[in-house]
Amino acid sequence: MGCKPCCTHQNTNGNNTFEFEAETNIIKAPILKKISDKNSTEIVSISNDESHINYLLNEESNKKSHQMNYKYYYEIIEKINMYRVKHNVSPLLINNDLNVIAQKYSDKIARENFIELSNNKYNEKELGEIIFSFHENISPEKIITSFYEKESNKYNYKKKNPKPSNFTQMIWKSSEYIGIGCTKTKENIVYTVINFFPSGNIKNEFVLNVFPPMEDDEKSNLSSNSEFKIHFLEDLLNSNNDYRSKHGASPLILNPSLTMKANDYAMLVAYDDSLQNYDIEYLGEKCGRNICIVNNTNYNGKEICSIWYNEIKDYNFSNVKKNDMKKVENFTQLIWKESREVGYGWAQDSKGNTCVVAVYFPPGNIKGKYKENVLPNEDE
Repeated sequence: MGCKPCCTHQNTNGNNTFEFEAETNIIKAPILKKISDKNSTEIVSISNDESHINYLLNEESNKKSHQMNYKYYYEIIEKINMYRVKHNVSPLLINNDLNVIAQKYSDKIARENFIELSNNKYNEKELGEIIFSFHENISPEKIITSFYEKESNKYNYKKKNPKPSNFTQMIWKSSEYIGIGCTKTKENIVYTVINFFPSGNIKNEFVLNVFPPMEDDEKSNLSSNSEFKIHFLEDLLNSNNDYRSKHGASPLILNPSLTMKANDYAMLVAYDDSLQNYDIEYLGEKCGRNICIVNNTNYNGKEICSIWYNEIKDYNFSNVKKNDMKKVENFTQLIWKESREVGYGWAQDSKGNTCVVAVYFPPGNIKGKYKENVLPNEDE
C-alpha cells in the first residue's frame, strides 16, 4: 500500500508532525486543533466547479469571492509548477473533477473548523493532498514557498524512504493532475485543499520520483521563462481590465480552464500559424479569442494588450454598421461588456516568435450586440 499524502495545518505554533504507521504505511496527519470553540463555522463558498460559474457571477455578493478564488488558484498552480520545472518534472495539468472533489472537502473542513485527512479517491485510487488554512491577507503563494524552502533544504535525495512532505508531493514526477478548492469563513480564514493525481509519497518510490534541483546553468532558461510567463500573463489581465474599466465593462475573472485552453491554442498556433481560425469551445459554446504574434520576447503583457486596444482608432461608435469588424475584432472583444471570464496562453515557435492568446467567455463580437457591449471611453 502507498503512503497517504500529507495534511498540513498552517497554525501559529508551527508544529507539523508526520509519522509512519508501521502496519499500514500510512502517513499520520499532524495533531490539529479547532481554531475556535464554535461547533460550526459560517462559510462563503467560492467553488471552482464550472457548473456554478453562472450562478456566482449573477450574485453580486459572490463576485468578490469568486474573483478571489481564481486569484488563489492561479498563484498556487503557477508556484507549484515553477518548482516542478526547477526539479526537471512536467508541470501539472488542471483536472476539473479534482477541483470539484477539493472544493467539496474545503467546504466541509471550513464548516467543521477542523482539518484532517479526507481519504478521498479518484478512479478508485487515493488522491495526494496538501491541506492548509491561512488568513486572507496572506498570499497562498507564500505558504507554498514556505513549504518548499523549509522541507527541500532537509531532504535526502539518496534515501530510499525519506520523510514524506508537502515538498515531495509537489514535485512528485508521477503526479500529472491537480485540483484546488478554497473556502473562506466569515472570520476571513481561507481553507485550501490541493489534490494530486496520481498520488505522490508512495513508499519505496521516492528515488524514482523526487529529483534534486537542476544546476543554475541547466535551469536558468526554464525558470526564467516560467517566471517571465507568470508576470507576463498577470500584466495582460491587469491591462485588459484597465481598458475595460474605461469603457464601462466589469473586470474579467481569470478562469484556469480557459487558461489551459489558451495555452494549448498558443502552442498549436506557434507550431503552425495557419491554425489561427481553430474554434475553442467551453461549456459547449464557442469562445471569443484574441491572438497576437510578435517577432521577439521583449514585449510585456501591457504592450500586447495595447496592440489589441489600438484598433479603437478604426472603430466608429456612432455608426456601428460602418465598421469593418475584421479590423477591430481584437479591440471589441477586449472590452466586450458581456464577457466575464478569460484565460491567457503564451508560447514560442522555433524561430523565437511569441504567440499570445486570450480566450474569452461568454464570447464577444456577436452580430447585433455591438451597441450595448462596445461602449465609448468614459474619460473622453
